[in-house]
Amino acid sequence: MPTTAHIDEMDLLLRLNRGDAQAFHVLYERYKTALAAKLLKLLKSDDLVEDTLQDVFLKLWEYRSQIDAQRTFAPLLYQMARNKVTDLYRKAYRDMSLREQLSYDGTAVQEPVDHRIIDREEMAVLQKALERLPARQREVFTLHKIEGKSYKEISEMLSISHAAINQHIYRATQSLNQTLQPNVQVTLACLAGMAALYLS
Repeated sequence: MPTTAHIDEMDLLLRLNRGDAQAFHVLYERYKTALAAKLLKLLKSDDLVEDTLQDVFLKLWEYRSQIDAQRTFAPLLYQMARNKVTDLYRKAYRDMSLREQLSYDGTAVQEPVDHRIIDREEMAVLQKALERLPARQREVFTLHKIEGKSYKEISEMLSISHAAINQHIYRATQSLNQTLQPNVQVTLACLAGMAALYLS
């Protein structure tokens, strides 16, 4: 049986279907803070987060008539955000200013080996390669590159220095690139695809 909150959301979505701007505003206010927090973990830039947030909700408005009011709204919104984040990392190959914003920790945004779109099969290959890394390397790499945690956060969690964190990440990246060639290159676009899973 639908909960009161779900019924309320269904009503908002039905109104959104009909082009009700007030319903759209309510949904925006309800979800913007949580979505922005998740995006910040991936993009590390307030400006990019704000732009992405606006783009996602603009697209939501454009496709409002196609939204299924019977389904939970959050998964749809987060899927749209995942797609936008992945697009941003792919665009970074061609846009130097965007690349600099995304490469906040000095990690170069590399060109993928054959410009392929990273799909679920490639994600599975990368996941298996991660599992072959030494435990601490894998842990540090996952926390920073996939979950988006800062050096400071990792240092506090694991009681290790920033220098040690940097060394683990460097060695993990080198190992992954050697293991995965020529099938898939460890790039920020690929990692963004994995990291975006944390939006859901």
